[in-house]
Amino acid sequence: MNFDIQNIISRNNQVQNENKQLVLIIVLFMFAPFVTFLYALFTYRNRNSQIIIVLFTALFGFNMIAENDSMDLSRYHETLSSYSQFSIFEFFKSYFQTMFHTQNSSFSKNEDITSGSQDLYVGFIAVIVSRFTTNAKVLMSVFGLIYGYVFVKSMQKFIAIQPNSYLSNIPVLCAAFMMPLAQLAGVRYGTATYLFFLGVISILNSNQPKYYVLLLLACFTHFSFIIPSLLFIVFRVFSMTIHENKIKIIYLIYIASFFLPNLILDLTTNSFITNLLGAGLQNKSNEYTNAEVNIDMTLDFYSNAAWYIIYPFKLAFWFAAGGVFVKLIPFFKIKHSIQSDKILVWVLVLLTFTNFSMGVSNLGSRLSMVSSLFFFYYLLKLYSENQNLQIVKSLVIISLLFVSLKIILETRFIVEYTTPIFFYGSIFHIINDNATMSLWTNISDFLFNLSHRKA
Repeated sequence: MNFDIQNIISRNNQVQNENKQLVLIIVLFMFAPFVTFLYALFTYRNRNSQIIIVLFTALFGFNMIAENDSMDLSRYHETLSSYSQFSIFEFFKSYFQTMFHTQNSSFSKNEDITSGSQDLYVGFIAVIVSRFTTNAKVLMSVFGLIYGYVFVKSMQKFIAIQPNSYLSNIPVLCAAFMMPLAQLAGVRYGTATYLFFLGVISILNSNQPKYYVLLLLACFTHFSFIIPSLLFIVFRVFSMTIHENKIKIIYLIYIASFFLPNLILDLTTNSFITNLLGAGLQNKSNEYTNAEVNIDMTLDFYSNAAWYIIYPFKLAFWFAAGGVFVKLIPFFKIKHSIQSDKILVWVLVLLTFTNFSMGVSNLGSRLSMVSSLFFFYYLLKLYSENQNLQIVKSLVIISLLFVSLKIILETRFIVEYTTPIFFYGSIFHIINDNATMSLWTNISDFLFNLSHRKA
């Protein structure tokens, strides 16, 4: 009895100390948000640090600027005011008209931020925000708050299986940099990715059907997640019992998938399948499967993208594609729990489907990022069960190359999306900042002027 009372008192004291620390760190965040965020990154396992990461992501969204009109971010900034003209009921009516019929809805005529998209998430949040303000910065901060929340909840899945080892931080970093802060510029895909990840891992770990709601939310956030969500449902039906022979068959199909990159493209352009889709869904599908669009997008990306944009994603995918074979080599004597087998088989299935989708460049390239995220979770699980095996340690260390390249890439993006004051000002200064030039533009102009002075 006395022991229980002591535990309760100890727990209460711990909660009080955590609350005091939270108040202190929030006060520090108000005066130096960027510095506080860096501290939170180094102490990311701490609950208070995770709260700061969520708040910082919201502040990052508020400060984001779009110097390039072709960015999704630019569209979000420019068209929020159009939503104030519609009630929530009118929005949903317009949404379902666009989704299931060929007729244009009132929204698409205004060329608002849902034009060309049947994704509910952006439009719904914009309608809610437009009830209170037409300030696009507020809209982006709400997107940032939601993005930060699902990001942190996803990282908690990694922390839950993370052993007490310095090397165990590397797979977590790799996962965090698959869809980091800069992905907020596109809003939808990064948010949908973490919703999908949360749903799948929660189902695999707990077998509770309530987490299928997260898969549904991922589909409403980004249309393309209908495909991996259906894939996961099929996977669950056929993988209730996992044995070695079944895993070997999946490996064989996985190897074959490298030689069939156009399989999904051929299936989705089949007249029988396209007729099964509603008109709205078929139009959306055509955005992914149109051959000319796919070729133009692929050529444009690889001809204009810098090396530090192309190679991190390719490296992560090929690292995952090869890393899944480690279990097959008896020499390494790798321990594998039933839970690890479940995760491995799902990663194999997702990688296989990704290979089949490579002919649909806009789908295959995106799924490769999602597949890599799940692989890093598997890698951490593998490391937690085989900390003393050199081959597993080597895999973890090699993934540092991906993290290094992604840090370069994300740093480049972040300084292009934010103004200089974001890195040294208080929250008050950032909220009242009216600058229209990013830190990257300021640096570029300074270096340009400096070089001309020397000339």
